Amino acid sequence: SILSALSKCLERVVHQQLSNFMESNGVLSNFQSGFRTHHSTTTALLKVTDDIRSAIDKSQATILTLFDFSKAFDRVYHPLLFIKMLVSGFSDECVDWLSYLTDRMQCVSANGKTSDWQPVTR
Repeated sequence: SILSALSKCLERVVHQQLSNFMESNGVLSNFQSGFRTHHSTTTALLKVTDDIRSAIDKSQATILTLFDFSKAFDRVYHPLLFIKMLVSGFSDECVDWLSYLTDRMQCVSANGKTSDWQPVTR
């Protein structure tokens, strides 16, 4: 559908603007690798490997804890996200515009029948 194509274009524009803002305003940690230009799981693994080797060379104890944050965005509490964005320097207009993520409804139409409206929870 054309909506799918439009939403992908909109997503790309929003991603680029948010990424530019966060990079230029130092919002992200230097250790953040996901969803950043010129960063990847490879750069994250290289950093961890270098840190471990450095600690071993200095005879220091080394502990590694890994967390699986897959699907983490699906579980984000959006009102808190918007507050964090405002505190980080995002404009009120930007946060208001992105607030479409909350209080959304959806239904499914197929073969001439339409389901009941349901809240979008993820």
